[in-house]
Parts: sequence; structure tokens; C-alpha cells
Amino acid sequence: MDAWFEENTEVFVHPRCPELRIDALPSTRHVRVLIDGEAVAGSVRPVILYETGLPPRCYRPKTDVRMDLLAPTDASTGCPDKRWASYWNVSVRGATDDDIVWDCRTPLPESEAIAGLVCFDDEQVDLEIDGERIERARTKFSESSLPLPGCDDGGMPNAIDEVVRQHVFIEAWLAGTTADEAGWQQFADVLDDEFVIVPPTGAAQSKSALLERFYAANGAAPGARVEIRNAQLVHVTDDVQVVRYEEWQLHDERDNQRVSLAVFAADPAMPCGWRWLALHETALPV
Repeated sequence: MDAWFEENTEVFVHPRCPELRIDALPSTRHVRVLIDGEAVAGSVRPVILYETGLPPRCYRPKTDVRMDLLAPTDASTGCPDKRWASYWNVSVRGATDDDIVWDCRTPLPESEAIAGLVCFDDEQVDLEIDGERIERARTKFSESSLPLPGCDDGGMPNAIDEVVRQHVFIEAWLAGTTADEAGWQQFADVLDDEFVIVPPTGAAQSKSALLERFYAANGAAPGARVEIRNAQLVHVTDDVQVVRYEEWQLHDERDNQRVSLAVFAADPAMPCGWRWLALHETALPV
């Protein structure tokens, strides 16, 4: 399969979420980017990108960026709203930060104002807006938001933290690098008693059926890696969160990719404060 289409419109990466909104708004704010105290970009004509579930991102023309400090990389990512992004490393004072700058050259019409503009990962750089230092953003992409055991990272975990935490265990369990019964019990406990999963086959499974199948899979895929990509909160209330994410299971013999929609209920007794209610998975073409 070379491409996906909805009616006559090509779909990039996966179908777009109707609950996600993107606005790209021109601004006259003075936005500066600093790395280790050195200014690497400054603009009074940024475009601010507002995207559901993420902090605002500042895009600016390349003429407002110290491009002499940037080096292109082979990294590339895609999303259904902004299409494909290319990346740069930044070297300042002998230190290099990898893939912390990107641009989207051919975004969809609602995001076309950012076409060809450059964005810094403001979770890894310092940002000043109109002379005021802005606290660094913290999202599911932040290194500090990756859930270490118990999700005790000093922040306020959301359901995306729970998705990543659970899949860290799934990877270790499938690869056979852990057979820890305590970890297994925690894996089982975060699933609601009425939990239901609909895998790519379409045949719904109960919690007990899933646990029986998964318990037997310990060590079944040595060397396996499980990656969570493009995770987004698509519905948020005080008691419920819905997360859409891609799960990439990378094996030596085959790769398995799927897009998932998971529903969570708030539960302070859980490691990240969220209990799994349901999961629906759709296979992605490899």
C-alpha cells in the first residue's frame, strides 16, 4: 500500500482526529531562543502554533535563526496535520543537542503559515517572550516526563505517562528481560476489572483473556523493542482522559505497528493516577 485516502484526500501517518484543533497565528511578539545562555534565534515575526494537548510552539523564519549553528540530520517524523518534519542538530560552545530543531515544509492548509519556518524544542531550550523568561514546557515528549517506576518524576502525570509506563514493562516482558511477578501484578492491577481490548483482528478480549495470553508471551520476542510515538490527549476531564498513540513493536524478524485509542479513569491508587478502561487498536501498514 503506497498511501491512505479518506474519500479523495490523502491521509498522512494515520486518520486525523476530529477533536484535535490546530491554529497557526502570526504574532509580533519578540521571541528569543537561548541555549546555555547564548541566543540562537530571535524574531519579532513568529507564528504561534496552537495544537490541542500541546503547549504553543513558536515558529520563525530561518533568517531569524543562527543557521550557522545548525546541521541537518536524517531524522524525520510525520503527523496527519503537519505532514512531514525534518530536523537539525544545534552546536553551541562545543556541545551538540540532537534533533531539537525542525521545520514542516508542506503542512496542510490550516497549518500552512508555518511552512518552511523553524521551531525549537522549547522543552530543551530556554525561551524569552517580550523580555520575560518562560518556564520550559513539559509534555509527553519531554525526557523528564518519561515515567520512571511509580511515575515519581516531580510533575503531574497524565494518562500518556501511564501509556509509556505500561509499555516499558510490555517491552521487557516480551523480550524476556524481566519475569518479575511484582511488576506483572502491577501491570494487571492498572487494568479495570471490566477492561476490554479490541486488537487489530477486531475480536474483543476481556481482561482475563488478555492476561492469560500475555503471561504466556514472557520472553517470546528476544530483542524486541516497543516504542510509543505521536501520543496525544484527545479528550480530557477531571475524571476521564482519552489518549491516541502509535505503538511500534520492533522485532528482528518483523515489525508491527498500530494506532491505538485508550480510555482511562482517574484513580489515585494507580502508579500514574490513571486506570485503563478500554483499548482499541488498528493495524498500520508496515
